[in-house]
Amino acid sequence: MNIYVPGKGNPDPKICFIGEAPSYEEEKELTPFVGPSGKFLNLLLSEAGISREQNWTTNVLKYSIPSNPKHGKKIPFQLRARSVGIDVDKSIEELRREIDQLNPNILVP
Repeated sequence: MNIYVPGKGNPDPKICFIGEAPSYEEEKELTPFVGPSGKFLNLLLSEAGISREQNWTTNVLKYSIPSNPKHGKKIPFQLRARSVGIDVDKSIEELRREIDQLNPNILVP
């Protein structure tokens, strides 16, 4: 069962950070960027003197998708999403509406 992980942060952000899809840790906490990528993001923001709480974090997809195999041929993002019933086009439209509503100065994919 997929768990919806909404964007989170300041509703009037200067910067919007956009990931691919939630990880297991993000599903547990219902917050984007709390796994290893989130820890790295926090380190980079801290070094740059930027407060994470002043910005917004989200994902292109709001549900997790299967990871690429550790060894072997990489599976494209869209195919991994479709394999668990996620409509990528609808997800992108949802992200566009989210960004339009937030109106950040900078997008960081």
